[in-house]
Amino acid sequence: MEYTLDMRFINFSKKPDLNYPILIAGFEGWPNAGCISSDVLSFLKKGLGVKKFAEVNPDIFHKYSNNRPYAKIEGGEIKYLLFSPYEFFYKKNTICPDLILFLGKEPQLQWKQFTRSFLKLATDFDVKMLITIGGTYDYVTHNQAPWISGVFTDHDLRHKVVASGIKDAKYEGPVSIHTFLLKEAEEVGSLIALRGATLICGGLSGVMEAASKGAKSHGGLTIGILPHNDKKEANPYIDIPIATGLGLTRNAIIARAADVLIAVGGEYGTLSEIAFALQMGKPVVGIRTWDIKGVIVAEKAADAVNKAFELIQ
Repeated sequence: MEYTLDMRFINFSKKPDLNYPILIAGFEGWPNAGCISSDVLSFLKKGLGVKKFAEVNPDIFHKYSNNRPYAKIEGGEIKYLLFSPYEFFYKKNTICPDLILFLGKEPQLQWKQFTRSFLKLATDFDVKMLITIGGTYDYVTHNQAPWISGVFTDHDLRHKVVASGIKDAKYEGPVSIHTFLLKEAEEVGSLIALRGATLICGGLSGVMEAASKGAKSHGGLTIGILPHNDKKEANPYIDIPIATGLGLTRNAIIARAADVLIAVGGEYGTLSEIAFALQMGKPVVGIRTWDIKGVIVAEKAADAVNKAFELIQ
């Protein structure tokens, strides 16, 4: 089964039913000093007994000449060829939250496309928290204890983590894919707020939270149309949480309330929003989403926002 964000990007072997999972990601390469990313994720994989459910197509993001596939050749025959540099795993739990683990090499090409695909997967699984683990070589001598610090998009979480003894990160210089993941998620929300519009979204965490944060950072108003009955489910950047108790049926409310929809990738939930909007006569702009008559195609966030505002003026 192919992920409907784009037929080229993410391949699924199965689609697990997860309940607001936490996504923990580690990248090999530049952000893997001391093997902190790979060792932590490998430890979690082995200790938790996770199951693989998806992988990112390496042809789009990887230079094979820099990191080649691994093969075993015996008796003049190729016994196996291994190469899966970007893998997703899952673990369902009864006591603690469900988990998604990602372990992969830092992409060498198309960082923005990679982050958008990665974050859209997080959105479609209703990921409530994204944690990236990495390490860089810094101003720490061999006889000093390692520094543990963090970068946050959630202020409440930041206060809790800092209270536990982990420091705020302070850094200026070249960045890893982690930084792209954090900033890309805020772009659409920021652009909408800068145009003086109200952001209406599903109101939960993950990419929805990042978009809400982007809108709030520029003084925008945010409305969250929540699927369940508890307003407390809304992310901290939602000004007006609306608890519908309608599950996925809330997509019709989102479509009705919006003047224009911007669909970014998505699975059947996004397809239903597109269908509702088109039936209601609402314009829809799509970024790498379903190929449906009536959807206006945009390549990037800025292009999508510009087209959306042109349609409602």
